[in-house]
Amino acid sequence: MTRKTKKILFYASVFLFIVLSFSISLYAQGYKYSLKEGKFVLTGAISVKVNVDANVFINGKPEGETSFLGNSFGINRLVPGDYKITISRDGYSSWNKTATVGEGFVSDFSNVLIFPTQGLEKEKLLVSFEEIFSELELLKATPTPTPTPKKTPKPSGSPSPSPSPSPIEDPFILKDKKLYKNTEGQLLEIATNVLDFSLSNNGHKIAWWNNYEIWVMWLVDTNYQPFMKNGQIESITRFSIPINLATWYKGDNHLLIRFGKTEPHTYQIVEIDKRGGVNIAGF
Repeated sequence: MTRKTKKILFYASVFLFIVLSFSISLYAQGYKYSLKEGKFVLTGAISVKVNVDANVFINGKPEGETSFLGNSFGINRLVPGDYKITISRDGYSSWNKTATVGEGFVSDFSNVLIFPTQGLEKEKLLVSFEEIFSELELLKATPTPTPTPKKTPKPSGSPSPSPSPSPIEDPFILKDKKLYKNTEGQLLEIATNVLDFSLSNNGHKIAWWNNYEIWVMWLVDTNYQPFMKNGQIESITRFSIPINLATWYKGDNHLLIRFGKTEPHTYQIVEIDKRGGVNIAGF
């Protein structure tokens, strides 16, 4: 081997070492080479949390199962872009999203629900729906007691003042198909052509609907994805058949909708997270 050849091999080895060291260093910092961009880019991740253990697919490729504890799953070092996520389990509805992964950002879906579609589990689910709406109808049929103004003892001989009207205490009022927000006794109109509404148990969100459409307004800033602001309103979806009644389901990230005025009713569970498409499970 000539001295010139040895020099060439030496410098080539040094160059290869520098390139590999640089690449390994970038990889350790979360970078990955993007063929589309033609350069190294900071990678992102996808994280999901499901109500039951399930299989996870990314762009149609099986990536694994949710963990035994917590039913969560995460995949790291994804080049920024759009990824189709599918979560499935035998005998259950599937969940599909198109997640946009950004540089150094985790696209988190922490409220995924899938539901049994057959057998005894489905029958139990339908019975639970009927119980939820039976309780809701009973509550709506129960008249709300009207608060009585407190009487203040008055000195003898003094004229009796006219009783002041009772303050409005409900945070939201539906009157003449208009929905109002009650702020210190002042009614602020927030929606028209409203058939009914439902306030979440924690008071963080309110949903309202007309015959075919349903909306949600956030009443506090959220500290989880999707990040929403207090007062932000989203049109969630439009249905092809009239809505009969709706309520929040398992927290405040899904709505349970009932269709049909008489039995047998049909039901849909709608997620309010619109990122990458809205998932709707029908029964």
